[in-house]
Amino acid sequence: MKQERTQQKNRPRWLGAAVAVGVLAALVIMALLVRTITVEPNEQANPVEENAHAPASEAAPEVDGLLGSSSEDFAYPCQAELSTDAGSVEDKAPEVDEWVSAGYNVVPMSTDFGGCEKRDSGLRVGYAHTPAGALMAAANYAVVVDPSGTEAQDSIKVAVAEGPDRDELLDRAEQISSGSAPATDPAAMRSAEFDGYDVREASKDRASFNIYMSFDNDAGVRQQAVGQVDLVWEDGDWRVEPASGQQLMTVDFATTSPSVTWGP
Repeated sequence: MKQERTQQKNRPRWLGAAVAVGVLAALVIMALLVRTITVEPNEQANPVEENAHAPASEAAPEVDGLLGSSSEDFAYPCQAELSTDAGSVEDKAPEVDEWVSAGYNVVPMSTDFGGCEKRDSGLRVGYAHTPAGALMAAANYAVVVDPSGTEAQDSIKVAVAEGPDRDELLDRAEQISSGSAPATDPAAMRSAEFDGYDVREASKDRASFNIYMSFDNDAGVRQQAVGQVDLVWEDGDWRVEPASGQQLMTVDFATTSPSVTWGP
């Protein structure tokens, strides 16, 4: 009987120890579960937050692209500073800062409409993408671009629209330069003066003008001629569409007066 009581008294101690161990193990497991529940969502939240910022950073190049698309791709950097006023020149000539020496004569130059880039030949390129810019280009090209002129090949390359006619003009300039073809007499152009112009066409990318000039003929008599200059906006600047592979523009004796008086 005494032994049975001793066993009954000892049994609760072993049970208590077992329960204590079980509780401790449960606490450890709960602690691990709590850490997993609290830490892992936070760790997963960081990528979500980073992704939340991604659209903003990716949107920046799109904005830059939209801003950049508003600026035109010009042939010469100086053209970005020229006027964008697309007003008509049919009834009133654009303002000219000065008439400057070029080729065998003088040509108009404007800080608003061009030409803002001067070549070694004296040819001015780099014009405003406007009717006034086209008129300035027509006046300059009519005087300076000549297969017989100084730096003729360079002038033709930058001022004449691409095509078989330009290729033929370049070949002719090379022949004149080498002496295998005769050059034209520049006497008439030296005596020429601008009288005015007519607008034949003036759209965004195409223009055509009649340029009137007075000159001395072989007999020394003053005469007036009119040249038709056709232009196209190509590669960021106004360029001449030549009348043929032999001549830049068609020229005839004038039978009418210019619509707009214009000259130095």
